[in-house]
Amino acid sequence: MDEMTRQYYLGRIDAKKECLDELLRWHPDLEGTLAAVKAHALANYNSGWDVVVECYEDYEIALRIVGARTAEEAIDTFKIVAEIHLDRIAGGRNSAF
Repeated sequence: MDEMTRQYYLGRIDAKKECLDELLRWHPDLEGTLAAVKAHALANYNSGWDVVVECYEDYEIALRIVGARTAEEAIDTFKIVAEIHLDRIAGGRNSAF
C-alpha cells in the first residue's frame, strides 16, 4: 500500500473515532445503550444478528440509536436489519437444492 492510500485510510479511521467520541460527548447515556445493543447482537449472533456484529462499527451503531430513549428501543432499530439478514440466509439455503 502506498503512503497516500495509507494516509487516506488512517484519516478515515480517525474520522470514525472522532464521530463516536463526539456522539458520546453530547449523549453520555449512549455508551450504555451502545453496549446493550452490542451485547444483544452477540447473544443472538446465530439469529440474524451476526450482520450487526460483523458489519457495523461502533460509530455506525451509535448513529442509528442516538435518538432511542431506552436500550430496548435501540435494539428495536436493528431488529429489521437482523430479520432481513436471516431471511436472506434462509432464502439462500432453500434455493441451494
